[in-house]
Amino acid sequence: MRLAAGAGYTPAIDKNAPLGMSVLGDDTPHLSCPFGSLCRLNTFCIFSHPERERGTAKRNVTVVGGMEPHVPARASSSALLMQLQQIEEAVARQMIPEERVVMLHRVSKAVQTVMQSVRPTARIKVKHNQPFDRLDESMNDMVRWCRVTALDLSEIAIGADGAGQLEKTLKEPSALANLDLRGNSIGARGAGRLAAVLRYCSALSHLDLRGNSIGNEGAGSLAAVLRECTSLTHLNLYGNSIRAEGAGRLAAVLKESPSLVHLNLGCNSIEADGVRQLVAFLGECQSLSHLNLYGNSIGDEGAGWLAAVLEECPSLAGLDIGGNNIGAEGAAQLSAVFGKCRSLAHVNLECNFIGSEGVRCLATTLGECRSLVQLNLHGNSIGDDGAIRIAAGLQLCPSLTHLNLRRNSIGAEGVEQLAAVLRECPSLTHLNLVGNSIGTEGAHQFRVAQSESLDLRL
Repeated sequence: MRLAAGAGYTPAIDKNAPLGMSVLGDDTPHLSCPFGSLCRLNTFCIFSHPERERGTAKRNVTVVGGMEPHVPARASSSALLMQLQQIEEAVARQMIPEERVVMLHRVSKAVQTVMQSVRPTARIKVKHNQPFDRLDESMNDMVRWCRVTALDLSEIAIGADGAGQLEKTLKEPSALANLDLRGNSIGARGAGRLAAVLRYCSALSHLDLRGNSIGNEGAGSLAAVLRECTSLTHLNLYGNSIRAEGAGRLAAVLKESPSLVHLNLGCNSIEADGVRQLVAFLGECQSLSHLNLYGNSIGDEGAGWLAAVLEECPSLAGLDIGGNNIGAEGAAQLSAVFGKCRSLAHVNLECNFIGSEGVRCLATTLGECRSLVQLNLHGNSIGDDGAIRIAAGLQLCPSLTHLNLRRNSIGAEGVEQLAAVLRECPSLTHLNLVGNSIGTEGAHQFRVAQSESLDLRL
């Protein structure tokens, strides 16, 4: 590893050359790729090289004077930071002859000038076993010298105080596009401190806050600043104890986020009233392609509010409303609009209470769902009657490739009808019937009808 820097020399540098992933917390920080030729030496140079003494590796700094130009050196940002640190430590500890101190100061200044002009891009990931407070200084260095575009601090227990430390790290306009803080228990207080950080992140496109228990208060703090993040495309607030009030505060974000593509509010408790407040702006978010409301107890009423606005979401391709206590009434309201959602490709209705009557409504609209690719009805107690109706609808939905009917109390009669239509559904590549009463005869019927391309699970 070598750095060459020259006084009065202006290097030709690709400022957009990516650095790759820097993993903080390793014994030796590393990057997936160097950022290219830095500059040539025409006055002095620094070499950093490991030497072994008595079986122990140590690193020495050697200063060499001269006028001969060097071949461009290749170095990573962590190598540059290490060089600069070595220079400063050597000067501070008087480890070098006095006459060379001035030269080292000049080298240090040259390195800093190069780093400030290059500002290479970097993506930082902190290992799970590293305490955040010990890494704060390292992150500050990386942010100081690099344009950090991605910061992954997932599951390292930073808490509310760690979220506050980020404010010191990202205290100026930032190039940060991807911030992952999932599983850190930052709570409402941490969300408030994070909101102050996000004001500097105008380029932010991905924000992952899964499992942080921010609640309604935290959702409100974030909503106030996320409206200014016009580049935001992915917002993940899964499992954050957000209720209807918090959902209402977040609803305004939809109106002000023209680029939002993925919204995940799964496993909160927004219920029907929260859905009502969300849908007031949902139709204005024309770019939204994936909506996850899994496990929010929205019931038939919430399903009705959702059905009323789905037709106004032309880009919606994925809808996850599993685990929501939706019954036959809610399924009927949703089924009435599914066929009008021309982009809808993935629908998850697992673990609801749709039953055979709800499936009857759904099956009649399958022929209108020309873009539907995946349908998950796992755990809905549809029984033989529901399976028979699904079998009839399958022939009308040529785009469907994945069908999940796990644990639906399907017996011999339903099995027979499903097996009979398999050959008429050449596009179907995945069929899951685990946890039903297939029996030996039913299994044989499926094996006989199964095509080579079908992944069949019994």
